[in-house]
Amino acid sequence: MLSFTGNTLTYIMYSYVRICSIVKKALAYVTIEDTYINPDELNDNDMALMKYLVRFNEVILKAIDDNMIHQICQYLYEIANVGNVLLKNERCLHFDNDKINKIYTDRVKLFCILKNIYETCFGIIGVKPIEII
Repeated sequence: MLSFTGNTLTYIMYSYVRICSIVKKALAYVTIEDTYINPDELNDNDMALMKYLVRFNEVILKAIDDNMIHQICQYLYEIANVGNVLLKNERCLHFDNDKINKIYTDRVKLFCILKNIYETCFGIIGVKPIEII
């Protein structure tokens, strides 16, 4: 039986699929013209994810230097956990009566970066991601 919890590829892939869905929906309403993220627009949950995302280069280089690819898998699990907390507690788009009331552009950018990091890590470890379940 597949487990959608814990340190499993299924859990990580499910988190990735959720991010893909949110990014796709958000990009239908907003165009990202730059990658600058205003820290003043982020809350504690956003900043928690950002702290993990900025470690990306360090994690990849260390995994290569140490010849320990499992460190990338551990990093994926960690960003999935922090990302899921953010997904549970925050919104990219706020709807009111089926109309968009507010777009959190900086959070959309953060999720786009997260999606790219997932895809890069999957490529390194040889996993073909899926975008829908």
